[in-house]
Amino acid sequence: MVTDFAFLLQSIAWPLVLLLAWFTAEWLFERWHIPRVSSYVAVGLIGGLVNLPGLTTDVPGLPFLANVALSLVLFELGYRINLRWFRHNPWMLALGVVESFV
Repeated sequence: MVTDFAFLLQSIAWPLVLLLAWFTAEWLFERWHIPRVSSYVAVGLIGGLVNLPGLTTDVPGLPFLANVALSLVLFELGYRINLRWFRHNPWMLALGVVESFV
């Protein structure tokens, strides 16, 4: 029998929050036709502001999971962006480079 309820809450809370975030992002995609990448990022940003009990950063492997999630979002974003578009609008590329340096 499990006697450490804080550990049990932590073990169950993260998968439930991730599942809720996934359903919310998919709902935003289907309801308002927001791209999936944008809806996942928006739900992640809003979810990061909420401090739920039992969700601490002491979970082993959480930084690795965050890095994998970020890499998947960036991969999807890179798949969606057509780089030929920068040839037609070079000022957008210049503005992005300037913003990166600032």
